[in-house]
Amino acid sequence: VAEVDAWEAEVAERARREWNSTAYLVVANFRWHKVFDNLLAAAQGLMGTLPVVVATDRETEVFFCSTGAPVMRYHGFSGVLGGRSDEFDLLRYEMTRRLLLRGLRVLYADIDVFFVQNPLY
Repeated sequence: VAEVDAWEAEVAERARREWNSTAYLVVANFRWHKVFDNLLAAAQGLMGTLPVVVATDRETEVFFCSTGAPVMRYHGFSGVLGGRSDEFDLLRYEMTRRLLLRGLRVLYADIDVFFVQNPLY
């Protein structure tokens, strides 16, 4: 919990300073690593910001840390049911809730929106 609290505080401070108090939140795992570069380019090009990444595995954490994006590694994700599980949904809802409680606006986007090119997917 202390790790999550420190991450939240860092993201909240950075969001207020650099992103007009808005956090663009993505939960990712390395299964989708082929679109990570597109995700970064889209976030920076369309929103002028880096995504706030909740990484569910070490490889994803390492990749996004190397880009300068704020990353929180969630160690409790089993991935047993795949990316579209109740566990995954609860994780993104909880991280969104925590950032909202810090006074930020949160825009959550699933990586799938880049495949279908529709933000309402």
